[in-house]
Amino acid sequence: MEQGRKDDAEKPRWDLVPFPELTDTVRVLTFGAAKYSPDNWQKVPGARCRYISGPITGHKDLNRPAFVRAAHLLQSWGHDTVSPLDACPYHPDKSWLDYMLEAIPAMLKCEAVAVLPGWLRSRGARIEVLLALALGIKVVWLRRPV
Repeated sequence: MEQGRKDDAEKPRWDLVPFPELTDTVRVLTFGAAKYSPDNWQKVPGARCRYISGPITGHKDLNRPAFVRAAHLLQSWGHDTVSPLDACPYHPDKSWLDYMLEAIPAMLKCEAVAVLPGWLRSRGARIEVLLALALGIKVVWLRRPV
């Protein structure tokens, strides 16, 4: 009898999942589902809103791909997101200051600021981060490229 072949090289490794930690998450979600409704935490408007701060000026396509990836990541964790690229529509007559005067109020409506790598090289992102810290708004550092 010929021995069969099993090719597991591309399959997900479930042995890497930390099941004890997931159990706690499932308990919290179960409690919320019983009290409200399943996935209700995803439907609360403005809940856990995160403003995405990062370099824009001088980047190809205004660094939009990095902002989009960060938004998808944060949304996968259940957060609403606000990007300055969406909050401040482009207009050729707007100055950098005009954009900042639109971006900062959008940031202030959020509960936290998620900061993209490269923020130190961006005058606008530095201002947003320092303002958030000065006002006691939580700052979340996205440490590696998203």
